[in-house]
Amino acid sequence: MADSSVPRAPTQVAGRPWAEAVRGALADPDPAVRRRWLAVLDREANDAATEVFRRALADPVPDVRGAALHGLTCERCREGELCPADVVPDVSALVAGDPDPEIRIKAIKVLWTLARGEPGALPAVVAAAAADPDPAVRRAASLVAAGHHPPSHKRLRRQARSRRSKAASRAGAQVRDGGGGC
Repeated sequence: MADSSVPRAPTQVAGRPWAEAVRGALADPDPAVRRRWLAVLDREANDAATEVFRRALADPVPDVRGAALHGLTCERCREGELCPADVVPDVSALVAGDPDPEIRIKAIKVLWTLARGEPGALPAVVAAAAADPDPAVRRAASLVAAGHHPPSHKRLRRQARSRRSKAASRAGAQVRDGGGGC
């Protein structure tokens, strides 16, 4: 007897065979095509495409990984209910090791939304707050670890640049003033 809790893959997606959609999402040489197929799977067969989204998290292109993250974790796009425990390990792995800071911030925001129902969502955020090499990622993680919603990646970048600029200005003023000390 088949497990009825596991969604069956449809035979067709967007008028194309399921296998073609999966192949397009995971193996097309054009990243824009992979991203579009992930968006189609997200819209039309989200629950059945969970494993496709998981595999696409390893794509070499950040925009494709971002689409996969959305498809895997967006509750609005699902027919069934999202079980946080099922996706937290995948999202935590992105926070800990994705090479793109913007993807790490998106993953942190996802963990923020999942943290209410899954205590396992916070350890990766706390680790990122303490040790991520990117100041915008550390700031986002610090906000989430403190229970606050992080601002957008662009806003975090502007804030980090502004803080560095102010620190450089202060250092320059000290040099001009002869050390500014005792």
